Amino acid sequence: MPEVDIVFTPKEKIELLKKQKASFEKQADKFRFRVTHLSIAIALGWILLIGLGYLENELDGTKEILTFSMGGIAAGSGIYVFLIYYVRFFTWFAKSNVDKQLLKEGAANLQDTIETDFVTKLVQINFKYLDQYYEQTQNQANKSFFLAAFASLAGLAVITTGIVMMYNGSGDVTPAYVTTAAGVTSEFIAAIFFYFYNQTVSKMSDYHDKLVVTQNISLALKIAEDLETDDRSDTQKQLVDRLSENVNEYLTRK
Repeated sequence: MPEVDIVFTPKEKIELLKKQKASFEKQADKFRFRVTHLSIAIALGWILLIGLGYLENELDGTKEILTFSMGGIAAGSGIYVFLIYYVRFFTWFAKSNVDKQLLKEGAANLQDTIETDFVTKLVQINFKYLDQYYEQTQNQANKSFFLAAFASLAGLAVITTGIVMMYNGSGDVTPAYVTTAAGVTSEFIAAIFFYFYNQTVSKMSDYHDKLVVTQNISLALKIAEDLETDDRSDTQKQLVDRLSENVNEYLTRK
């Protein structure tokens, strides 16, 4: 039998996307950062490293015990944070794709039915595009933040490794200095990522201002349409003048 393609209506597509979004949000909620889970991960890392040192007969003194303890704590907390960020990042990435599809389907549905009530649909479409702007801005900001946070954590781990190497070094400590310098460089790179994160949010706000002006004009037309007959013309003129005030300044600003 030939395969039959299932065709969804716009409303069915939107409902299906909403269910997918709710599913991803539920998954992300399961992997929230919790102090209890972090403590368990640290304890497991400490037990694992201390047990390994005991089996290898490396726990000969306080210095060795302290070294293995620090390594276990760092390993446990590092693995836990990495897993949390890893799962939440890919869950967030999938959810953001669903959000984009949801916004596009909503805008397309409004455009298909714009003939029924032009002004109302135009206002709703502008609100949809505002939603798309916020979603795009949030996605870009989150990507920059994740990169900055990852670089910062990686730099911290490298610096910690360098300090441990200095503490345990019995001879040449040059590798420890090089490792610490690499960690400091990673922190500098993380600071640059945070700077770009702030610049992304700042630059995208310019586009937001233009969308707000467009929304205000559409909203003015909709409100004016529903006014009472008495003094409607004067009220419409005042309302449109006020909401479209300094419009050229916003639309031509770079």
